[in-house]
Amino acid sequence: MSPSSFQRKDQRIDEVRACHTGKASSEHSYFYSLSIRPRAIPSHHQLLSRFSTALTRTQSTIMTPTPFDRYAESMLEREFLGYGMDTPDPKWPGGANVAVSFIEGQCDYGAREGVPRLLRLFEEYDMKCTWNVSTLALEQASYWAKAHIESGSESSCAGKRYLEYATNIAPEVEEQHIHEAITSLQTITGDKTLPHGWFVDRPSNLSTLLYTCAHSSLSLPTLYSSNSSSDELPFWAPSPLVVEAKEDKGFLMVPMSHDTGDWKFSGRGAGWASPKDFYEYFGE
Repeated sequence: MSPSSFQRKDQRIDEVRACHTGKASSEHSYFYSLSIRPRAIPSHHQLLSRFSTALTRTQSTIMTPTPFDRYAESMLEREFLGYGMDTPDPKWPGGANVAVSFIEGQCDYGAREGVPRLLRLFEEYDMKCTWNVSTLALEQASYWAKAHIESGSESSCAGKRYLEYATNIAPEVEEQHIHEAITSLQTITGDKTLPHGWFVDRPSNLSTLLYTCAHSSLSLPTLYSSNSSSDELPFWAPSPLVVEAKEDKGFLMVPMSHDTGDWKFSGRGAGWASPKDFYEYFGE
């Protein structure tokens, strides 16, 4: 999928910078300096220009940017308009209309029954899929790696293990886990090009940056990330590596839908009670 397939929207916020100014004695304290500079401002954007200038001046009197710190909280450029009224045809293989995520990893059930059940199902219907794996789990059931590879499916990485990286894990530890996950996946599968993509289910604000930096340090392409719920189609975003002053070659996001996620089976109120509910929701 090339950048021309899903064009980025350029007349948007040009830059959002964040600065980490220090640490309190017992916890991290983060402060942000926002600089919003729209490109090619037409006359009807005068108010936005004035607001941007005022905000920048106000913030600059409070703090001075510090040198880049990989572990500092960061706010990358975010484009809010999306495709607008010009939704492209994604041209999914075989004319498919939806991409479905299967979750069969609850406790021991995934390794014992979930994986072979899905392998048989995909083989029966000649379907190729992406296996998003936590490498610690794969290490405990590495015998499934051969069947997965022989099925012609793709490998994506969920990290080393299922953890709450947003709240409980220091960024240095998260980065270490990312490198360990890459090494483990390559060792078990024998494929040094893996992983192709990432989806960390409980990410921190730094997860996307950290695994992109890890790939860069290994000269390993990051083909895509699914750590986004901001669209229903793939889209190109700024590369996280721009915060390290590297060229912005774009970053392909393949979003995971929050609206049709499995959480609705356990959610209260508007949740689903059966597979029929799920099927009818999609049909509508």
